[in-house]
Amino acid sequence: MAPHSPPSVEHASTDAEPTHLLRNAMLKSLSGVQRLIILLRYAEQMNDDEIALAVDMTAEQVERHHAEAVRILRDSVGLQAA
Repeated sequence: MAPHSPPSVEHASTDAEPTHLLRNAMLKSLSGVQRLIILLRYAEQMNDDEIALAVDMTAEQVERHHAEAVRILRDSVGLQAA
């Protein structure tokens, strides 16, 4: 019996493509500031104070932009806020 070979890179990228396309489409529904805040929060693991310092806003402004971005993203996939 031949050893099991891992999926090819081509196959792996094809499987990930719908997720990648969905993520990009969802992020495009946000303003530039909202997209930046979402990326800093979740990709860079920054808190509101760190983001505020990085983008020259108050933490309250960051919190408002984040809340609006989350609302837009939830709406885009049909989720209701809890």
